[in-house]
Amino acid sequence: MIYQNINKTKGGGKKDGSTRLYLVSSPLLFGDKIMKPILFNSEMVRAIQAGRKTQTRRVCKFQDRPIRLKDCPYGKVGDVLWMRESYYINGHSKTNFAISGWYISDKEEFDRRLTVHEQQKFLKWKWKKQFGPKPSIFMFHSLARIFLEITNIRVERVQEISGADCIDEGIVTGTSLNMKLSRTDPKPFHEQRLVLARKEFQNLWDAINTKRSFGWDVNPWVWCIEFKQSESEE
Repeated sequence: MIYQNINKTKGGGKKDGSTRLYLVSSPLLFGDKIMKPILFNSEMVRAIQAGRKTQTRRVCKFQDRPIRLKDCPYGKVGDVLWMRESYYINGHSKTNFAISGWYISDKEEFDRRLTVHEQQKFLKWKWKKQFGPKPSIFMFHSLARIFLEITNIRVERVQEISGADCIDEGIVTGTSLNMKLSRTDPKPFHEQRLVLARKEFQNLWDAINTKRSFGWDVNPWVWCIEFKQSESEE
């Protein structure tokens, strides 16, 4: 893989004159580009894989102060995000630091070697928790299979989203929406579809963010991140 997380050793003198070694992690890289993680649920993973999702909106941490693009926690245009997704572990090898299992979204199997740092984290989990389904927040970067290159970043209120943006967010525009289109509505079907897509996005947004006090009616400031898939190289 061309993505890597290099661990460097750094010496530090002790009073007795001996040297203490400890690990210092360098940034995770994709070629020469810095990578940061981003979480998606299984439904959105499938939308990205299908090419239906090319945007994501995330609530800005600070809502009461000026927001600068350079402060985006996901990086800048050209950076690559590695996707954290839910997965299932069903095997572990202590000899080659590998774990096996599958990704929840599509059941694609994996058998990947962990870095030494990741192996140490894995071994700290209680034995019963080492296997079985794992939420995306606990995904190791060595298991990442989907990489997203940032093509645009902007800051806006969530309600500024357009119907076309909602479709680029992965909102389904197939049968489920077509069934709701009205032949008595004077607007053309494609305009109705955009209106319905925006309503569907509003419902999805509230389902995720209302409990965090950032529901649709609050109209929070959000990071709007546009991206395209980047192929990893073996």
